[in-house]
Amino acid sequence: PKKYFMISNQFWAHKSHITAFKALEEIKKRGYDDIHIVCTGEIKRDNRDKGYYDNIVRYIDQSGLKRKIHILGYIPKREQIKIMKQAMALVQPSLFEGNPGGLSVRNANSVLIPVIMSDITVNQEAKSIPGIRLFEAKNPGSLADEMERILLSESSDIREADIIEHNKINEKKIADFYLQMIEEVIGNY
Repeated sequence: PKKYFMISNQFWAHKSHITAFKALEEIKKRGYDDIHIVCTGEIKRDNRDKGYYDNIVRYIDQSGLKRKIHILGYIPKREQIKIMKQAMALVQPSLFEGNPGGLSVRNANSVLIPVIMSDITVNQEAKSIPGIRLFEAKNPGSLADEMERILLSESSDIREADIIEHNKINEKKIADFYLQMIEEVIGNY
């Protein structure tokens, strides 16, 4: 589709896809009928909630969003990034992550795509990063508000040169961080 938000998560219950799908339903009620969600990530049966994926599919069918939600499953990383680069924003509705937003947020940031992620504690660490927006976890209305803000904002074409420069800056920050950590460890001996 031309206008879509993207979710790149495994289909596990704590990833809370349902929050995003209900937000899409809300966005549709607000008059944005041409908006879609594209999902990538392995369609695994969550051992902690064996019916999760089936419940998701049932919700999609019953909500009338079947033509608006595209589940691609696991795809090669190169294809995932190509799809991500065309998205309005990456949506990360997860209720638990080991690091801010998980790896998909880092992928989105590396190609300068806005990110809308739940306000869980670990995600708070990333709120100062440009392009990151937080919404109240498990609250489809809050997510819909952030999605609408993205839809109403001026979209700008991202140039390849901007992405390269952005990543050079990030590489330098990461290298400086690791160098500082090494110096601190060596200094403690």
